[in-house]
Amino acid sequence: MGKKILSTLTLLAALATVSTPVLAADSGKTSTTGTTVTSTTTVKACVKTALTTRNAAIKAAQTAYQASVKSAQTTLKTALADAKKLTDTTARNAAIKAARKAFYTAIQEARTTRNTAIKAAQTAYRSAREACKAAKK
Repeated sequence: MGKKILSTLTLLAALATVSTPVLAADSGKTSTTGTTVTSTTTVKACVKTALTTRNAAIKAAQTAYQASVKSAQTTLKTALADAKKLTDTTARNAAIKAARKAFYTAIQEARTTRNTAIKAAQTAYRSAREACKAAKK
């Protein structure tokens, strides 16, 4: 339970840290068309796009995780109801144990999939952010 709370707090802290606006001074560079374009504004727009993409990926990963958990809970509920109908105590206990093991395995797989997707989104965001900053130079 403590790991779950800690991981949630870490994720929220990371989102709060990364979603703060980028502060930089305008350099007022001139483009090839002769109009003045601030590179800071361009970088901010680029980073904002990368941030939006990352947040959408994280949201999709979380939604998929929640759907997997809901499915696992439904499967557990059905398996436990079926186990309850068994008259042999040994068979009933074995069925309950198997249902719970399947449930915990499904939850762990869903959690792993979600965390992998979030890490991939973070990595893609960092790469895009660095590309935006490199384009400024």
